[in-house]
Amino acid sequence: MVSPVTGQDYSVRDSVRAELQAPGYDRPVNPNLYLIRPGEHLTFTFLKTNLSSLSLLVNAEGMLVHPTLGIFDLRGMTLAQVRQKLQDPLARQYNAKDINISVGPPLLVTVSVLGAVERPGTYIGWTSQRVSDMIAAAGGLTPDGSSRRITFSGGPVPVAVDLDRATFLGQDTLNPRLYAGYRIEIPYRTNDRVQVIGEVQRPREIELMPDDSVASLLKMAGGISRSVVEPVVELLGQSGRKLANGDKLSSGDIIGVRDAQVAANRPILVMGEVNIPGQHASSSGMTLAQAIQTAGGVTSQANQARITVFRLAESEEWDRTNRFRYAIDGITSGSDMMSFPLRAGDSVFVPRTLGFVRVEGMVTRPAIVPYQPGKTIGYYVNAAGGFLPKANRSEVNLSNRITSLSTMVAVSTQVQDGDLISAVPAEVAP
Repeated sequence: MVSPVTGQDYSVRDSVRAELQAPGYDRPVNPNLYLIRPGEHLTFTFLKTNLSSLSLLVNAEGMLVHPTLGIFDLRGMTLAQVRQKLQDPLARQYNAKDINISVGPPLLVTVSVLGAVERPGTYIGWTSQRVSDMIAAAGGLTPDGSSRRITFSGGPVPVAVDLDRATFLGQDTLNPRLYAGYRIEIPYRTNDRVQVIGEVQRPREIELMPDDSVASLLKMAGGISRSVVEPVVELLGQSGRKLANGDKLSSGDIIGVRDAQVAANRPILVMGEVNIPGQHASSSGMTLAQAIQTAGGVTSQANQARITVFRLAESEEWDRTNRFRYAIDGITSGSDMMSFPLRAGDSVFVPRTLGFVRVEGMVTRPAIVPYQPGKTIGYYVNAAGGFLPKANRSEVNLSNRITSLSTMVAVSTQVQDGDLISAVPAEVAP
């Protein structure tokens, strides 16, 4: 057998040798999730007796065969269910009241990894490895793959997988071990997302789940930078509304973290399609409209629907090694776009109107389509020959060319000049 993980041939001798290198369990297995598979060694220990322990092998058909006990069908059963099924027959046969049934060392098992990964397929791993290990073996998530709505099935019950909470909040039960199933399904991210930017260890866009709070989202962005003296956590776009740890967020919200003690006398940079590009003095309470007016207003080629603010991270202000600016997307649409409050050190980019929309992915003829104001994704996909048969026909990946942020949206969504539409495959059916 060839392992897609390592590319090695697994003969019986190789398998035995590899077993010595199997990663161990760093905590007790969950008997209610541990799925008994062919090749499993079950050990029966008769407590408070002089009887020797009994070791039996589950055969290739999932059966446990013993000359006096009989034949037991263990297919699809968990360790807890096997204990319940075998307790009475063993007690009668060996006249023992207390019997412990345990499993052996980790096994090599095959696991299907399906959906939004780079290389979907079947992989070999140890039962002591985790779902994240198999996703890594499959090349990792695609850019639009969800790290938070993964399903691990094939065991007694489907297990929800949330790699963000497992990684950043230490909830490793949300990254289960492979003994609990054999099918990993990764969906595409929903369009329910928030951004966490500014003075955090890992500024990022996060798919929003019902149980998320400000505190958990900050942790999933790596936590507040240790250099911050007086952290301020704000909801951007709402006049810098302060946020508490227990507050809930809505899709599209932007959490900004800053240090209140950083000086507020840096200029604002206005670039792109304005009449006086460059640095301009900032003032307390300055809005986006005031900054653009200070820069002489927009030119006739400006795409005002795509005006974007890039916020300076405190680490850049202090000349540290890593320098970042974070795009604040989603604030420059609607009647309130020009009232967005700026902060000293912000950069404002006013892009040029391109006059086209790019369509790629699972469409008949990937194309550059002339931009038509007010038209939806469906219009542009039809202009590219329509969806391919296996494409997701209800949602596509829509990318903003300025921020490079992408979102799965409905085909009824209106498109802006310069956007990139990527048709994606339909999700694998459960």
